[in-house]
Amino acid sequence: MHKLLSTEEIVRLGFNHADIRDEVNELNASLSGHFSQRADQRTDGSKPDPPEEIDSHISAALIHGLPVPSPVTHQIEVVRPGVNRRFKSIHVRGNQIPQAHRARIGGAELTTLEPTLIDVARSCNLDVSVPMIDDALHRELTTREKILTTLAQSLEKRNGSTVRLAIDLADSRRESPAEAVAAGRDSSSRSRASASCISAQVFPDKSSKRNVADGQA
Repeated sequence: MHKLLSTEEIVRLGFNHADIRDEVNELNASLSGHFSQRADQRTDGSKPDPPEEIDSHISAALIHGLPVPSPVTHQIEVVRPGVNRRFKSIHVRGNQIPQAHRARIGGAELTTLEPTLIDVARSCNLDVSVPMIDDALHRELTTREKILTTLAQSLEKRNGSTVRLAIDLADSRRESPAEAVAAGRDSSSRSRASASCISAQVFPDKSSKRNVADGQA
């Protein structure tokens, strides 16, 4: 029989939050490795030597113990150089990951902290990426300078401005992911409002847009 315990009950048993985080990280790494291996058996079972696979993005973030404030994906996210495929339970990206940007935790190979933060910032909304960077800075797991240096070394250049914005919005003084979520959503709202304002200035209404088009015709 299994019993679910709350965080408060676990702490009363003598465990602290660091112990809980370590156990969760080890469990995440174990689960990620297990499901990645099963996916390999399904997708590359006919190959005698399946390609190397590295946990990345949200999967790597979970193993690193970073906060994920809202459900982002139900898939394991991995990198296999030269392979871009999406299955029901696994999302495979074909990026090249330098050896210096790889780590091993709990038996799972994954991207190191800084590339993981950058990958999430490239692929997710600010209300997901900013809390992660906040947390890493707050716990002194990395520095803003290290993240920027890793970004400059990155082979992938997609959404570079979004990554820099997430880094700029990050604040190590925040004490909870909720504060970072609010900052990320506020910035996203301002960006959409600014885009709408620009659009309104160019084409104040549909008739004006139609008149411009008629004039060009």
